Parts: sequence; structure tokens; C-alpha cells
Amino acid sequence: MFDGYMKDTEMDIVEEPISDIEAARIKKMIVKKVGRKQGTMKKRMAAALAACCLMLTGVTAFAFTGLNIAEAFRAIFGEKASCLENIYPIEQGVSNAGLTVTVRGAAGYDKVAFMLVEIARDDGKPFIGDNLETAVTSLDVEGLSDYSVGSSGVSVVDGKAVITFNLQSTEELKGRNVSINIGDICYRELKFEKASLDMSGDLELPQADAADLVENTAEIAGYVSRYEPRSTRKPFFAKYVRNAALIPEKIAASQDLGLPLLAGKPGLLLDTAAFVDGKLHVRVLNMSAGYDRDEVLLYMMDPQTGDIAPMMVWNEPAEGMNAMYYVYDISDVSQLEQYEPMVEYYGEYETFDGSWNVGFALDNEADGPDFRPAVDMQDYDDSLVLEEIYVTPTATYIKFLPKDSRKVEAGLSLAADIRMKDGSYIHYNNCSCSSLNQEYLEFTGFYDPIDVSDIDAITVKSWDQQINDQTDRWYNETFRYID
Repeated sequence: MFDGYMKDTEMDIVEEPISDIEAARIKKMIVKKVGRKQGTMKKRMAAALAACCLMLTGVTAFAFTGLNIAEAFRAIFGEKASCLENIYPIEQGVSNAGLTVTVRGAAGYDKVAFMLVEIARDDGKPFIGDNLETAVTSLDVEGLSDYSVGSSGVSVVDGKAVITFNLQSTEELKGRNVSINIGDICYRELKFEKASLDMSGDLELPQADAADLVENTAEIAGYVSRYEPRSTRKPFFAKYVRNAALIPEKIAASQDLGLPLLAGKPGLLLDTAAFVDGKLHVRVLNMSAGYDRDEVLLYMMDPQTGDIAPMMVWNEPAEGMNAMYYVYDISDVSQLEQYEPMVEYYGEYETFDGSWNVGFALDNEADGPDFRPAVDMQDYDDSLVLEEIYVTPTATYIKFLPKDSRKVEAGLSLAADIRMKDGSYIHYNNCSCSSLNQEYLEFTGFYDPIDVSDIDAITVKSWDQQINDQTDRWYNETFRYID
């Protein structure tokens, strides 16, 4: 699903030190959340980082399917959903291969639509975790060739998978027949299970002495102090320890315990467990093949409160396996007794081979907001004129014309950076730029709902500069370093 992000970019996204376990995942998550459009057929789909509401148990205080469309938008976007206007139900669905795909409804204006699609299992089981990918995701509008499409990717609410679709056209959408096609869905359930090994009861946990220790080569460690179910669009760790004084110089040498942590995962082995300088040190080896190696985390959780023991964790070099080293803020066996070892991992792949094509008619008729923000063209106003700008709570469209009947510079791609009054910037879920025979240049950007009256200004930037700026902001907002 994320492979398209990597095309046509040489940007090194790892601008701060992070652990090896994160590097490949983050590269998939954030680079190229955009796609360049060529010619007039401007249809492009991309998954993106988007806010999701994920409950590990699949149970929430409401039944998502029973919500009306306005309430459904609010369940996903919270208070930001109040920015959506002209919301109306659609409720058209198709069942196939054990799943039902339903277009719940839409919001929008005469040239913009924001649609919500729900995917539910016919057997009544909830989706747990958002590790759900589609081999095919497309949206087509009958009778239109000049339009742009974006998608938020999959989130899970109340056990249902949810995708939002953006549609921007240069023509009116009311009465247009739309078809959303989703094909071949692959899913892995997020599991969180008590380990079969009772560490405080089944093991003799020694206080390691100097002879039991080895040099630690790790220079950075993930830090976790509160359990949150993982998401495919978030890093495993949002906090890192990079101060050498806070990372142990010495760690426990391998004890070769070889003890299975989960009955159903024979390749997941406890290798080492000992107390070192008042901390519990644990090494876990994952000898499973392929995709399972980097996707298991071991927490120490208080079953009464749900609190976890704060921990540092990092990868260790290991041939033919994955080795994770943990340092828990647990000083001795008596303190360990209040915790249970809990293993978080993804289950086996479950595939739904089929195609779900849902057809419906749009009922968008209201004009877009009468809003024209200040636009800083920087130096591009020497060669371009801002011909049209159309800003709504979910999309921005800008059309540039060349000055003096000239042609648009070959290869020129621009983007619009939206700054809000509070100093924050909008993160695009998808954006694109195209030029038709160098006669004009168009930019389209899609994002989660915003209040357009809170926009302070829009700055026109080069395509590469926008990618770099948005990536830098994401890093700065996502990661925290403990120094």
C-alpha cells in the first residue's frame, strides 16, 4: 500500500537518530504522501498518515454502524468534524467474500466531496488493529476526466474499518454517478496476550555481577511509559533516549535460556532475564521467519490498573533472528510480582479475495466557502499568475497561469503550504501537481477537516521544499528525545 511513496525521491528521511526497528516502517509511512499527476486524467490514490481511533478490544461505547453520518464523521475526527458542511447520507453497500463495504455518506460543496466508507465483517467479528491493506482502491466519476482523488487510508472504529475519500473536480459534482472499487483485502489482527511464562514464579532471576555483563553497543533506545495499541501509521516508539548517561553501559550476557514466551509462537524465546543495577534486563529472541521478526513487543503490565513498567528497548545484532533488549524500571522480584508479561504482536495474514464496487450518486450542490486567504507567491509571481483558488475544509485547489502568454516552465511543480492562525501548518494526506501542455499549472491538496476561517496564509513553494518541510514538521511533532 505504501510503496508508491518511494517513487521519484532521493530524500533521506532519517534526520534524527532512531532505532533500526523503526527506519523501514517510517520510510513507508511518510515519504511521498503525494503523487504527481500528468495530463488531464488526474486520478491518483495514496494511503496516508491520518488520525485513527483504535481500540484493541474492538469494543467502544457506541455502535459505529448505528451512527448517522454526521455522528460517524465525529467518531473519526472528533471536534474537527464540526467543520464539515452539507453532510448527507448515502448508505449504499455491497457484500462479497465475507465482507460488506458501505458508503455511509458524504460532505462537501459543488466541486468537492468528502466520503466515508465502512468495511465490516459479515461474521460479526471486529477488526482489531488497523493492519488492513487493500490491493485495489479506486474512485471513478462518470462523465468526468479532470478530477483528483485522495484517501486517508484505513482506520478502525468500533471494530469496523473506515476509509475516507476526497474528490476535487473543476466541474460541478451534483448528480454525478460515482463508483468506489476496493479489491483483495489483507488483514492481520493485533493481538495482546499474557505470556505463557510466569517470569516471577517460573524463573530464578539473579542479580548480575560483573562477570555476567557485557558491553552495550546501543547508542539510542526507544522509551515507553504507557501502553497504547500500535498503529500501522504511527511509530512503535514516540520517545527515545539518546543520552549515553541514561543508557546502560553494561548489559546482561546471553543466558541461552531458550524458553518459549507464547505457546502459539515457538520461535519467540526468552534468552536472558536478570537484574542489573536495580533494573530488570530481558533479552527476547524472535526466530520466526519473515514478517514476524520485527513485530513483537514485551510489556510488563499491572493487571489491576493497566499501567506498565517504564522500559527502554532496542535492537541487538543477531544473525538469522531478531533480538530485542529490554530494560524495565523494576528493581527486584517483589516489585516484579505486581506485573504480568504481556506480548503484543500481529496474527497471521487473513485474506479476503474479492471485489467490492459500490455505485452511488452525489448530491453536492452548495457553493464552496466564500473564502480567499492571503497567498504569498514568493518569487513565482515573476512568471505565474494565480488564476483560481478554491479552499474548503477538506481540500485546496489552485490554478496558475503563465504570464505574458508564455509557457509554464518545463518540469515545474509547486505546492501550497497552509499556515493556521495558531502558527501550525496543515499536513496533507495527499497532494499533487500537474501541467497540461505547459499551458497552466494545477495544485490539489487533501487533508483532514479544518476550519478555513482559521487559515492565516498560504505560501507557494516548490514541490521538493514542501515535502521536506512537511516531513521535518512530522518528525518534530512526532518524536521526543530524552537527553
